[in-house]
Amino acid sequence: MKLLNKKITVKLIYAAVLLAVFFFFYLSFYLFSVSGHIKKVMGNHIDKELENIPIRAPILEKDSRVRVGALEKYILHSESDVSTQTLVREGSYYVLTEDLSLSALYKNSCEALYCVQYRAGFENIPSLLWRGLIGIEDSRFVSHPGIDLKSIARALITDIKEMRFAQGGSTITQQLVKNLFFSNERKLIRKIKEAIYALYIESQYEKDQILAAYFNEVFWGTLSGVKIKGFYAASLAFFSKRPEKLQEYEVAILVSLLKGPNYYSPIFHPERLKERAKVVFETLKEKDFIVDLNSKWSDKKFDLWVKNLKKNHEQNWLKDIYKTLERQTHVVNQFESFVFQRAVTNIVTRIYERVEEKDFAVKALIGEVGCYQNCDYFSFYSKFERSKEKAIEEERHQVGSILKPIFYQILLHNGVKLTDLVETKPITLNLKSGKWTPKDSSQGEEEEITVLRALRKSRNIPLVRIASEVGFKKIENEAILYLPQLKVPLAQYPSQMLGAVELSVKDVFDTYRQYIQTECQRIEDGEYSFEESLMYLLSEHDETTISKIVNSKLKDAPFFGKTGTTNKGLDNWYVAFDGKYIYAIWFGIEGSREGEKLRLSGASSSFQIFQDFQVYRGKRFNELGCMHAMPKTNINL
Repeated sequence: MKLLNKKITVKLIYAAVLLAVFFFFYLSFYLFSVSGHIKKVMGNHIDKELENIPIRAPILEKDSRVRVGALEKYILHSESDVSTQTLVREGSYYVLTEDLSLSALYKNSCEALYCVQYRAGFENIPSLLWRGLIGIEDSRFVSHPGIDLKSIARALITDIKEMRFAQGGSTITQQLVKNLFFSNERKLIRKIKEAIYALYIESQYEKDQILAAYFNEVFWGTLSGVKIKGFYAASLAFFSKRPEKLQEYEVAILVSLLKGPNYYSPIFHPERLKERAKVVFETLKEKDFIVDLNSKWSDKKFDLWVKNLKKNHEQNWLKDIYKTLERQTHVVNQFESFVFQRAVTNIVTRIYERVEEKDFAVKALIGEVGCYQNCDYFSFYSKFERSKEKAIEEERHQVGSILKPIFYQILLHNGVKLTDLVETKPITLNLKSGKWTPKDSSQGEEEEITVLRALRKSRNIPLVRIASEVGFKKIENEAILYLPQLKVPLAQYPSQMLGAVELSVKDVFDTYRQYIQTECQRIEDGEYSFEESLMYLLSEHDETTISKIVNSKLKDAPFFGKTGTTNKGLDNWYVAFDGKYIYAIWFGIEGSREGEKLRLSGASSSFQIFQDFQVYRGKRFNELGCMHAMPKTNINL
């Protein structure tokens, strides 16, 4: 019997040895198969220096102005070495008394949609932040090999008692592994793999490298719908400070957020965060991590911080930074791109205040007037989830009145004079489709007005009356050169002159570029002077459809522009030319339009975006003229 027991014992020991050998070889093979992947991923998170986006740095020009908030937020998210305290401030904007050079924005390392992450080295992490995390979350981090057996045992006992995964017992290294390589799924096999990865990482990297990777990768919550990853982005987003300038209580708040970024959200659950921050701060003070014992915030100071943070959240500052980070162009600099994005956010926010929420969108294209081949553009589409290229180049919208300058120009080429008088009384045309009577949105008291005033005030009836007298065929022959999409014969579809044409933003841009280049060629050939052209005459803003809303700072600025609005206000346009660039901006409703109606115009929406951009982009106004209109080839650099 003893001999039998001895044989069984030997077999069990032999089996155990074989199992251990098998497990050792399996573990070795597994680690060999994943080690390359681990090293590659870890390499993206350690020993990293902050990077700028590879694009030309902005220069803000002397005698221009910029909004205070826009400049300060831009500087915060870049390496710009600029002190705003040296700038001249007038109310809500800065007036630049000299050229101001800015750096490009930091490079966004997060590949997820609506996510911001700026990777930085361990030396950029405030010592209280990493020491505080160790003190609160993983007190044996410095000594353990990646897993903490005491914590695991304690968590296991708790889990058994409660018959669920109540505690995880994870170390900082294991949390890093989970964030980089696994999901939050609570399965035993995932925990085993997590421990294996943690042990391997600890054997390959120093503790400070592991901490750097952790603090670069960890999720810190959301603001304005944008996920915040990494300590650097968290410091900028929550406190509008670079990490090295954080106060001790601010660091305590960041450590508190790591326990549950959504549960302790300062936007949605500020009271939870307030209480946890107090506990964390007191714990750090007990561990002698706090230098200034009186640095604890009062409830009043905490509430004020939450109030300001909610304001930033509601104004979508971080979302606009994110969208700017995702756009690169040589036509406008990065600060201008940010200003344009802010202009869109501001106008949409104002419209939402007086119109029930609808599916609004903004599209825009800005490019040089004289470029034909290899041209670079600033293209904008407010919906990141959809194809920008399709939205700009393929999707078509009714254009409203933006084509009127072209049709009036054709009339002038056919003998009409700007000083000619034209009747404003209604006119009816007999078309194959039936009788058609154009209407004007605003009817003046004058029985007759000049052709120039009819154009400046965008009147419909005078245009149709003059066109019928000149002859639709003559107009059609020239208009088709600018508008190949024109439905012919024009005599049967005269409403196209008033905007019953569907064009994409790119179509509108190309149409106006050809129109401006053609007119500038005529001016160069001596047919008339620039001061006699419609481009110049429509740059006198007091006389046009924007006269009541043009900003005093833009009132005398030299640019040619035209608004356009469809009957129900669902499409609102503004097209402009500032002597060098053409701007085509559309604002309207996408998706289903059945029964929809808006009391909006191109002047109250698209023009406002253009105006905000022009006034606060940090550039002097270009000189309006034809000096840049002659065709040339641009090479993308």
